[in-house]
Amino acid sequence: MAKSELLIASDGSKTRTKSGGGWVIATKDGTIIIRASNTDFGQLERIHSYHSKVYTNLASQLFIKTYEKYFKVTIDSKITSYCDNKAYVERLKQFIDDTYMYR
Repeated sequence: MAKSELLIASDGSKTRTKSGGGWVIATKDGTIIIRASNTDFGQLERIHSYHSKVYTNLASQLFIKTYEKYFKVTIDSKITSYCDNKAYVERLKQFIDDTYMYR
């Protein structure tokens, strides 16, 4: 795949009976590379919609890392991730800015 910016959109939700979410990785021009969904496991009464959003976003990031490892490639494209939970976005920014994570 030619180097081009990748976009990730993810969303998660929780109802009284289930919890999970979906994500899409696409190129900037809108070409969908992959779309997937995941179910959250655990005690439903302890899972909040915030957790569903986090798990779903992390699943998309894990896919990219697993893809790189399996195919022995490096994806050095700029990746922009969209999530509608401000608290998670702020926490993710702190994680990315932590130089300890890159040692």
